[in-house]
Amino acid sequence: MKILFVGIFNKPWSSNIPLVEELRKKDHYVKTFDYRSIPLKFRKFDFSFYIKLMTFLIYKSNIMYFLPKEIKEFKFYVLGNKGMNNLLLSEVIKTNYDLVILAKAGTINYKLIPIINKFSKTFYYFMDPLEIAHSLRAYKYASLCTWSSASTTAMNNLFKKKGADSHYILEGFDENIFNPKKENNHKELDVIFVGSKNSIREKYINYLRNNKINVECYGNGWENKPIYLKKLVNKYRKSKIILNFPRQDSGFSDRVFQAIGTKTFLLSKYCSDLERVFKRGIHLDWFRTPEECLDMIKFYLEHEDIREQISNEGYNYVLENFTWTRTIEKLIQIVSRN
Repeated sequence: MKILFVGIFNKPWSSNIPLVEELRKKDHYVKTFDYRSIPLKFRKFDFSFYIKLMTFLIYKSNIMYFLPKEIKEFKFYVLGNKGMNNLLLSEVIKTNYDLVILAKAGTINYKLIPIINKFSKTFYYFMDPLEIAHSLRAYKYASLCTWSSASTTAMNNLFKKKGADSHYILEGFDENIFNPKKENNHKELDVIFVGSKNSIREKYINYLRNNKINVECYGNGWENKPIYLKKLVNKYRKSKIILNFPRQDSGFSDRVFQAIGTKTFLLSKYCSDLERVFKRGIHLDWFRTPEECLDMIKFYLEHEDIREQISNEGYNYVLENFTWTRTIEKLIQIVSRN
């Protein structure tokens, strides 16, 4: 197939990059369209302050829920986005693509999708939690595209409710990066958490630290800045327990697969999608309260044999079922059978 992939490619840790690589491995022609960096070409002034403000309103604040539609859609016409949207439409019209994949694509004007559908099939690929979807009005994109997918059950149900031909497709992980070293790794860190600080996560971490659990935290708001790729892998490999705090809806992020892919034991706060995908006590384990989290950490730190057995089973399971290769196979299967 000839595919146009609309996503983010200016960050080496973007999950869109391995998706494109997997498509190309399967002999599909793929052209990328970076909706994050292309608008820069159309900006004549430094809009960094306004970009930060817009990012806060969309991703960090609930204020977008209450704004009129006209204000919500203002983003499509400013900060170079109008030029970017026009360029996208021009690219679709002049090139005979078999499929246009829109990955999140929050600054792509959803009103262009019916026009794009006249020239190509469309697939909306969404991987963020429910609150982000409402801020972006992701369900509009999903319902207008030929097909769509969501990485959480709650999101997939919302898309279907809005009339989309939506499918539950989990994110994957790059096994060439997130893997255990061949030589034995010395597990020098008791517990690690990687992710932005919020009130729930802070409550748990403070409780653990107050009870003398050594937890290293990396991410926005914590004492250590965010880490990605090699630095992240190295920290995971050196840890005995990786903590996970999932999204505020039913699902979890690709960090779960990345962590287990290093053959390190994962202990997560419960969410319903974990129970749908994994077997508790076989691939990982989960908790529901700070007290239960503390007790389980103490147990697994004391019982290395059980911890390693679970981490080995989890590793084999995700390697077989949840690489980016598997994600793309599911996407292509949906497109091919319709």
